[in-house]
Amino acid sequence: MRLILPLIAFAMAALFDWAMAGDGSMLAAALSPSAQHNIRLLTGVLFWLSGAWASTAALAVLIRHWAAGPGAQSSLPRLLIDVAAILIFGATLLVIISHVFGLPLTGIVATSGVLAAVIGLAVQKIIADVFAGIALNIDQAVRLGDWIETVGGAVGEVKEINWRATRLLTLEGRTIMLPNSTLVANQFTNLSAPFPHFRQRKTITVANTVPPERVVAILQAAMEATEGVLERPKPLVTIEEHNINGVVYGANFWVPNYRQMPVISREVSINLLKFLDQAGYSPANARHDISMMAEPHQHIERRLDVEAILARAPLFQAFDAAALQELAALVRPQEVAAGTAIIREGAAGASLFVIVSGLLDIMAPANGGAARQLARLGPGELVGEMSLLTGTARRNTVIAATPATLIEIGKAQLEPLLARSPDIIAALSRLQADRLAHSDSVAASLSVEEQQIVKSVGMAGFLRERIARFFGKPAV
Repeated sequence: MRLILPLIAFAMAALFDWAMAGDGSMLAAALSPSAQHNIRLLTGVLFWLSGAWASTAALAVLIRHWAAGPGAQSSLPRLLIDVAAILIFGATLLVIISHVFGLPLTGIVATSGVLAAVIGLAVQKIIADVFAGIALNIDQAVRLGDWIETVGGAVGEVKEINWRATRLLTLEGRTIMLPNSTLVANQFTNLSAPFPHFRQRKTITVANTVPPERVVAILQAAMEATEGVLERPKPLVTIEEHNINGVVYGANFWVPNYRQMPVISREVSINLLKFLDQAGYSPANARHDISMMAEPHQHIERRLDVEAILARAPLFQAFDAAALQELAALVRPQEVAAGTAIIREGAAGASLFVIVSGLLDIMAPANGGAARQLARLGPGELVGEMSLLTGTARRNTVIAATPATLIEIGKAQLEPLLARSPDIIAALSRLQADRLAHSDSVAASLSVEEQQIVKSVGMAGFLRERIARFFGKPAV
C-alpha cells in the first residue's frame, strides 16, 4: 500500500501532463493561453513531485528489505529513508526550477553554497549527529533490541536511532539519550553481538583447608543445576588466586541475553551457597588474626562431616543426636564419576544415597526407546529411599550427571537403630508420606490392593506397615 498510492499519483500526473502537452491537444485548445501556461506549470510540478514521491516509496521498500536481516525488528532503516527522501526531493526541486520554470541554476547554486556554509557552521554538531546515525545504520554496528554498554558504564537496550540521538532503555526502566556522534566517537560494547549470550562471573572464597577438587566439583554442579545457565558454552570453574583468607574460585557461566542476566546471576549465587552448605562448607570470612606464637600448620581436610550432612536431610530429622552420630560412624562417603549408573531400574535394592555434591539424573524407563530425563537432583537430596524403607525394587535408573560425592545408607546400618527406637519407624513413615504426597508416579506403581490400603489408612500408615514388615518389626 505504501508503494501503490505513490505510483497511482505518479501515473495520473503523467497522464494529465501528457494530455496538456502541445498546443494541438483538445484540452489545451479549450483554454486561454494564460490558463494553458499556468496549468502546464502546475502539471509539470505535480509530475516531478509525484515522481519523487514514488521514487522515495520504492527506495524505502528496498532499504527495509536490505535492513531486515535476522529478525526484522533488528533493523534501523528509518534514518536512511529520511535522508534518501531529502536528497530525492532536493534534486526534484532543482529539476522543477530548471525544467518547469526555466530558471538558471547557476545563481541558485552559488547562493545556496554560501548559505549552506553558514548553516553548516551553525549546526555542525547536528550534522555530525546525523552522519553518525547514518554510519550506524549502514554498518549495522547496532541494531534495535541490542544491549550496549557505553564507555561511561551505562547499559541499555537500543530502542531507537533518530536524527540526533540513540535512545536506550535500562533495566530500571530509565531512558538514556546518547548523541549519535558521541556514541560513534567513543568506545562502546555491544553485549548482543556477535551472539546474544555472554559470560558472567561470580567469585567465592573458600578456606585453604578444603580440598580444591571438591570445591570445583561443587561449584560446577551448582552452575549446571541453575535454570537459565546455558549448557554450551559449558560453565567453568577457575582458581583466581590464593590469599590469606583462602582460595578464590571463579564461577564462569553464560546467560542467554542481558535482560535475563540479573535473575540468572541471582539464582547462581543462591545455588553456589546452597551447594557448599549441603556439603558442609561455607565461604571464608576475611581474616584479621594477631598471633603471638607460631601459627600451626594448616592442612587440607578431606574428611566430611557426615553427621552434619545427614542432619540437613529431611528424612533423618526423626533421629536424635545420638542416633545420627551412630549412623554417621557406620557409613562412608564415596566418589563416583560422571556417567556412572548409581541405581538401575528393576534391580533389588535396600539402600538410599544422600547427595553431598554433584548432580544425579533420574531417567524414565526406556520401554524400547531412548531413556528420558525425569528429574535432576542436587546436594542435600535423597534417592532410593523407597527401596531402603520398604525393600521394593528400583523404579528408575539414576545416573551421575557430574562427578558426585554420595553417602550410601543400607538396611544393615539402619536396622540396629530401628531395633532400639521403634518410634523412628512411625516418624520415618510420616516424613516419607509428606514427600510423596504429590507424587503420582508412586501411586501408579502400587497394586490395586495396595492402593485400597492407602485409601483406608493413608500413605503414612501404608508406609509404616511396609517399613515394619521389611525390617521385621511390629507395626507401630
